[in-house]
Amino acid sequence: MVIPRPPKRLSHGGMSSLLQSEPFHLDFELLARYAERSADAVDREIVETHAEDCAQCRAELDDLVAYARKPRVRRRNVVLAMAAVLAMAVIGGGLLYERAARSQPAAPQERHAQRELRIPRLAIELAESERLLRSGAGGMREIEPLSPVGRMLLEDRPTFRWSGTRGARYRVELFDAEFHPIASSGELTGTSWTPPLPLPSGTTYAWQITAQAGARTMTVPQPPAPEARFHVIERRSAQTIARLERSEWRPSLDLGIAYAEAGALAEAQRELSAIIAANRDVETARRFLHVVQAHTP
Repeated sequence: MVIPRPPKRLSHGGMSSLLQSEPFHLDFELLARYAERSADAVDREIVETHAEDCAQCRAELDDLVAYARKPRVRRRNVVLAMAAVLAMAVIGGGLLYERAARSQPAAPQERHAQRELRIPRLAIELAESERLLRSGAGGMREIEPLSPVGRMLLEDRPTFRWSGTRGARYRVELFDAEFHPIASSGELTGTSWTPPLPLPSGTTYAWQITAQAGARTMTVPQPPAPEARFHVIERRSAQTIARLERSEWRPSLDLGIAYAEAGALAEAQRELSAIIAANRDVETARRFLHVVQAHTP
């Protein structure tokens, strides 16, 4: 008799607890890799975090770990052992069918129908600081910080851009939240600069441009103008989003939510707009887009 392979289940796909609004179960292959100690650090973290809250996946994981740690038990044996358990459930009363049905993911619009989008307070504060910086300028200054300003960033080596004036030389200086110096560009003739090293994640930064043109020297922004601030998103959230970005199901409502709830509002607006344009999950995507746009300058 051929023992059937376990039914395909909802893959975790890097989705953290940030995105969970309905119960789901981890992919069998992910559990098997964890049991065999072949999962990478990110996958181990996903399995351990999910198993803390899901009794069903915790029980399956314990079974797989027990099998995997027996002498000479290989991956194929682990798979066959789990398949045998599921096959017996079918014989015992059709439980396999019911379980497979329960583990099928609901459509994104159904899963998120009652969800309220949680925009980080810091993202709102940064967006407001950008609005104040722009409005306080009374129109574009001769020298003006353009980006990154008022945003929460997924990248840890952002490219700094600013408006300039002919013949000027520039220096960019970067500070942490306590205004301690973090990096300096040295003298530049162009109007962009990328730091040579990644910036620490989970940190808010401010930056200034000092321009020298002939005998004139100008530093912007400076008091009483608001600071040009941005934030590098915490590494774990950025890794979760990167996993969702690699999904073949794009545009993705789950990814749009992940962007928004990590504070990457520009990316969230782009993803949610693409969902609406593709005529998928339109009602939910439009509701979330209105929330994001309310906090975007």
